[in-house]
Parts: sequence; structure tokens; C-alpha cells
Amino acid sequence: MTYILIGKGLKTVSMEIREVGSQDLEKLTELIIRVYRDTRISMWFDFEPTQKELEGLFNYKIKSVGSGKSVDLVAVEQGRILGECEILLTEQGGIVGIIIEKAHRRKGIGIELFEAGAKRACKAGVKIVFADVAKENAAAMRFFKKLGFKMSAAQPAAGIGIDDGQAPIRLELML
Repeated sequence: MTYILIGKGLKTVSMEIREVGSQDLEKLTELIIRVYRDTRISMWFDFEPTQKELEGLFNYKIKSVGSGKSVDLVAVEQGRILGECEILLTEQGGIVGIIIEKAHRRKGIGIELFEAGAKRACKAGVKIVFADVAKENAAAMRFFKKLGFKMSAAQPAAGIGIDDGQAPIRLELML
């Protein structure tokens, strides 16, 4: 059972945070597409993804589930995926990606997902995590700073770019 703050009161919701499974892949891919269309900021594809881009995203998720190369969690309520936290495990540390359904933002779901993911990343030996954030994504910058992330001197992950070609800002957090 999770309690979230709604206005001036607490609302009880039944939300589960669990590892992504193969049964989640289709719904998770749809969530990623919706979130990126809403924010208009994407590291994956333009805002109307091509079939090839969708297949690439889906195939990436298929390969990553259970591979041991990432910690990948979803928040689920009544069968609906509300958000995802993926932490790619690299030699340098973890690379964090968090997405939350627009209607469920600012309710603590992203924090719960990150905290659960960070615990699992620690168990895998990760000591530092990075978040690569588009300069114009002020909401994501506030979110990661709220979690304690600071500006990093490290360069963003190779091959990651935002649709406008601008390099993202790299933030970091020691675990």
C-alpha cells in the first residue's frame, strides 16, 4: 500500500513497484511513446516515431529484460504501468532514466521508483549514478536535484543526443 499526497490530504492507492517482465514490454513501449510525445523532448526518436524506431525500442527492451545489464522497474496500479525507472549498469556507474505518465507526476512515484532502483543498483556494485537531462527539460532537472543529484564533470553517455542535436546536461549522485 502506498500513500501519496493529493492537495491537502493523503490518498491511498494500491501501487506495486516491480521488475519489468516480458509481459510489460508492449505497455511499457506505449508509455515511453506517450511520455515523449507529451514532453516533446526525446533521446529515442522524433515525436512521431517511425515503425523502425518503435521496433528498435521494443527490441532494446526485449534484450535488456533479465540481462543483468540494467535495473528496470515499473510502478503498476490496477494493471496499468504508471512509470518506469531504468538504471543501465556500466563500468563508470549507473545511467538513470525515469518516465512517469503525465497524469501521475508529482505524486512521489518517480521518487519511489528511483529509490527502489538505486537500492538494487547498489547491490549490483554501483557507487554512482548519472542522469543525462535535456537543458530545456526543467521539470526533470528539478526532479533529479530534489533527489540530491549535482552537476557532473563527466561527459554524457556516448551516442545520447536530444532531437535538437544539443548535448544533454549530466547530473550525478553518489549512492
